[in-house]
Parts: sequence; C-alpha cells; structure tokens
Amino acid sequence: MPQALPFSEGETSLISQGSTRQRVNRVLSAQFADGYSQEAPDGINPNYDVWNITYVPLNASERATVWAALDAVGASDYLTWQPPGSATSKKWKVVKDSVSETPVSGDLYTVSFQLRQVF
Repeated sequence: MPQALPFSEGETSLISQGSTRQRVNRVLSAQFADGYSQEAPDGINPNYDVWNITYVPLNASERATVWAALDAVGASDYLTWQPPGSATSKKWKVVKDSVSETPVSGDLYTVSFQLRQVF
C-alpha cells in the first residue's frame, strides 16, 4: 500500500504555505535547416507538476515521522498526496537528492524536498 505524505491534511498540515508548484510541459521538438520547427506533446502525460515542499518547524517527533516516510519510499517508490487546489489525491515521487534539513532553533527543524507527479 502506498505511503501517504505525513502531516499534509487539514488542520494537522505542517506543510508551509510558501511551498510552490511548477508545471512542466514535455515536448518533442524538431528544428529544420530552413528555420522551421515543429513541436508535439511527448507521450500521453506530457504535463506534470513538481512541488517544492517545505515543512514548517518540526519538533523531534514530527521530524522523525517525516524522515521515516521519506526513507521508506526513497527515490524509487511513491507517496500519495492531495496538493492544494486539487480535488483528488495523486502519486508523487521524491526527486533524487532534493531532501534537505535546516535547524531553526533549539530542537526545531525545517525539512524541504521536491515531489514530482507520476502516473
């Protein structure tokens, strides 16, 4: 069973409102010698989202929960998450080498990473 992104729903959400979404559009392109070019969508799902997720300062227990979820999926399995503005939960992979942690103060930390939509 897929793992859900922890602390991401409703009033228990610890994801920063400063998290951002980027829309990626994959296209195939052909450039001809006379200057003419053609583009076409690449595959059946050429448009996907990439989210830069930042958790607001987490205490030790919350931090351990987030790291356990990220370690469980690594960069090869997927998480489920319903991003802001979406009516349904979607599949997401953690972008390789994108996870970082920053100490805030005392025993509080922020954890940031990228999620890439998969189908």
